[in-house]
Amino acid sequence: MSKSQPRQQHQDAVSAERTSLTHVAAKFKFTALRDYLLEPEANYKWTKMPNFKLNAKEALDLASYLYQASAVKALPTSQGDATIGQTLYNQNYCANCHSPAQQPKVAIQNFNVGCLSRNTHIDLHMQNRQKWQMSAFLQQEMMTFSRVATHEFAERQINQLQCSSCHVRDDKPSSWASNVSSVQDLKITHKDKGHLDQTRPPLTYTGEKLTPETIGDYLAGDLRYQTRDWLLAKMPAFPARAELLSAGMALQHGQYAQQENLAVNLQLIPEGEKLVSAMGGFSCVICHDIGAQKATAAFEVQGVNLKYSAKRLTPDYFLRWMLDPIHIDPTTKMPKYFDDQEKSAMPVFDHNASKQIEAIHQYLYSIE
Repeated sequence: MSKSQPRQQHQDAVSAERTSLTHVAAKFKFTALRDYLLEPEANYKWTKMPNFKLNAKEALDLASYLYQASAVKALPTSQGDATIGQTLYNQNYCANCHSPAQQPKVAIQNFNVGCLSRNTHIDLHMQNRQKWQMSAFLQQEMMTFSRVATHEFAERQINQLQCSSCHVRDDKPSSWASNVSSVQDLKITHKDKGHLDQTRPPLTYTGEKLTPETIGDYLAGDLRYQTRDWLLAKMPAFPARAELLSAGMALQHGQYAQQENLAVNLQLIPEGEKLVSAMGGFSCVICHDIGAQKATAAFEVQGVNLKYSAKRLTPDYFLRWMLDPIHIDPTTKMPKYFDDQEKSAMPVFDHNASKQIEAIHQYLYSIE
């Protein structure tokens, strides 16, 4: 095998995961494309097209670029006969699967007609035996569609939505590296952020890392703050899947219930504030914003705004991360401050790591 073959195979695999934009201009009217980019789920809430929360100008600019770049241009306006179309719609039993405007979709009434019949003119690329098996399943096993195992649902959706395009998960790398030229263009265009580390957070521990409520807000597009506002990649929204997917990701890591509010300990808050400072603390403020207070020296590596950490992270994960971040994510730039005996160089609380981390957690939780 030549050296170029593995690379070509990888590129072919990446291409197979993508929907070609070659025919965009032939598929969409321009205004329809713009509206679709603004709200992909408007006409079909379970679409796999993510909502990137574009504003009106971004959607217009992107639609203009896609139209211009489309290899197949817009087709001439159809002069078809709507009456004949309605006859064909009825003859082919399209209503078995599709609902016309302002009419409810009905369950399949007759499996001997329509797209699953032997004599249909509709090519589903299925053999007659496969059609028979599908018909038998739909007639006898429809109840299975109402059974939802949320952790299995989450696994399917993570694969179908191609989350690995941007995120590493377990031992599966992201395909981000295959778009290196596009990423480089972004870095050059956005000079204010392009010099900062553009690594996206891994998904391996998301179910135990983030509270189910936070995951749900991320996926629904309802999160009211940005945890990594320096990233050039945009986290999209999948509103229809948000509730089930967040619950499933949490269940995969044994998180069954909503997180209870932290019991506030006012005595720990001042100690926690000192521990994150550069004056007798771990100097967290060098890399991390804390609310409106900006990081003092985050030149190439910037950390998340710590104001939100205590509320978005589960308490158990917060403790594990603080004790040994490199053990959880070997690529992190976050240093390890505690030794294997769970002691730190800071004398407060007799160098005890758990108590120091609890104080930091209390302080961050208190920030409004």
